[in-house]
Amino acid sequence: GEIWIADLSEKEQPVITKFQAIGRQPYDALISPDGRFYIAGL
Repeated sequence: GEIWIADLSEKEQPVITKFQAIGRQPYDALISPDGRFYIAGL
């Protein structure tokens, strides 16, 4: 599996960061109320 982080702060050039080989089935991610943090269960 993979997790992708999309930084859309620059509209013209978004930045995608990929974390590969994190396990077969990442599950149930949580996003903090302010949208700043993404926590994935592995």
